[in-house]
Parts: sequence; C-alpha cells; structure tokens
Amino acid sequence: MSFQAFTLIETCITLFIFCLIFTIPTINLKGYQNTVKVHNTRRQVKAIIENYSRYALLKNKAYWLTYNPDSHTISASSGNEFKEYSIDKDVVVKDMKIFKINSSGRFTPRTIVFVCHDKKQQVNLQMMWGRMIDE
Repeated sequence: MSFQAFTLIETCITLFIFCLIFTIPTINLKGYQNTVKVHNTRRQVKAIIENYSRYALLKNKAYWLTYNPDSHTISASSGNEFKEYSIDKDVVVKDMKIFKINSSGRFTPRTIVFVCHDKKQQVNLQMMWGRMIDE
C-alpha cells in the first residue's frame, strides 16, 4: 500500500500563497483606517471651530483655540472659560497652533492640514456672509 501526499515544497508553496492572499487585504485595511482617522479628525476640528464661532457671536466674546501636539488636544479659552478636546493620537494637525475667533464670530482665513502616516487632507477655512465655509 502506498500513500500519495504533498511534498514539503508543495506544502510550503501552498502556505505561502495563502499567507499572501490574507496579507494583501490587511495592508489595504491599514490605509483605509488612516483615511478614516484623518477624515473624522478633520470633521471634529471643523465642528469645534464652528461651535466656538457661534459661541463668540452669541456671547460677544473672543475665543482662542490652541492645538497642543504633545497631548493631542485642542484647548478653547476665553477669560476664565476653558475647555479641552481630545483628538486622535495618530493624526497630526498642522497650521493650527493658535486660532483666534473674534467677538463677532469671525477669524482670519487659513488652511489647516491633517496628516496620518501617508494620508493627508486639508481644510481651507474662511468666513463669507457671516458663515464659515470650507473650500
């Protein structure tokens, strides 16, 4: 009686192909996760700016938004008011160290860049007709 079986080389080749098939989607998943992190952080920061623009107008107070890259937080302050917001630790926010919103809810136009590994998005903020727009 003789048994037919795979040789060691055939088994190694088959194993290699299966590993390759399961590794490729994992690599693509990481890229997708980074894209989602950047997009969500962009939306979060934009919402913070919009909210404090409204608060400034309603309360007739100027607000300062400060990004701290070490703790990955955005601080909002005005006089004795202070609030801190955490953002994703993998995302770096560029060009937002100090962001001033005056008492009428307006701010100077600027571009804020969000980077997470190889993924990058930007938001161009300006005021038009009393509303914040994102180009």
